[in-house]
Amino acid sequence: MKSATSRLRHSHECAYFAASNSRYGFHSYYESCFRGKADRLFCIKGGPGTGKSSFMKKIADSAEKVGLKTLRCPCSSDPDSLDAVILPENRTVLLDGTAPHTLDPVYPAVCEEILNFGQFWDADKIAVNRKEVLEVTRKNKLLHKKASGYLLACGQLIYDNYKTALAVTDKEKALAFADKLCKKYIPNRKKKGKEWVRFIEGISPLGIISYKNTVTENYNNLVIISDNYGSASNIIINKVREYALEKGHEIITLKNPFLPSVITDHILIPELSLAFVTENDYMHFSSDERRIHAR
Repeated sequence: MKSATSRLRHSHECAYFAASNSRYGFHSYYESCFRGKADRLFCIKGGPGTGKSSFMKKIADSAEKVGLKTLRCPCSSDPDSLDAVILPENRTVLLDGTAPHTLDPVYPAVCEEILNFGQFWDADKIAVNRKEVLEVTRKNKLLHKKASGYLLACGQLIYDNYKTALAVTDKEKALAFADKLCKKYIPNRKKKGKEWVRFIEGISPLGIISYKNTVTENYNNLVIISDNYGSASNIIINKVREYALEKGHEIITLKNPFLPSVITDHILIPELSLAFVTENDYMHFSSDERRIHAR
């Protein structure tokens, strides 16, 4: 499998997917990504074409111009569009709260607010094209159903390969190795750990989109685990996750786009500038760092 080119405009930018198409259908981590992570959350409502993504892009561009750190969350179904923008220094989030990743305010007016972009529709102009809109929408649904079928078949093949590899993986040896890695790289912070869950790969109409620059340009130390089947790497990565949280670190957990409920691909520890990453057929790191080979 080949990854499509990352859409980051500058190498220092950070981008993640908050949701992705997967073997199980659309898989969203919206709640983990955004709920309770900001002092201000703007939930943008409105149908397609109302300017939600364009609005968020302008906010992100303006924030970067004044030197604010900006995290962009592209849409896996259309990587040119944005699902969300996070301004961590201002503890502010703007997000698309419409289907399929519907999110509604829990604390309206207190720290969460709805922006209604539906008011910008010109209903009369749209009504003129009613027949065409209905036909295109119907065709789109049929194509989406077909694509979902292919993705289910592909995901099943990956899952079968994973289970076959797991059956011949020395789990105790992998756990012992993971324990040594953790003790070597992860100090005890003696506080409560925190976790964000996201993707840096997404299955899109353009193929697999990868934002590995988010890792390579922002983390100085990489621990690379080469494992095309994900059996040993998943054991090691999950041990790292558990250990880092137990030792009081804030981590970013990055799930496998095909099997997010089964496999965790990467763990990032921002305060240590440390990343434990899985290298496979669709994610390769051009780094001189020593590789741990699953074989």
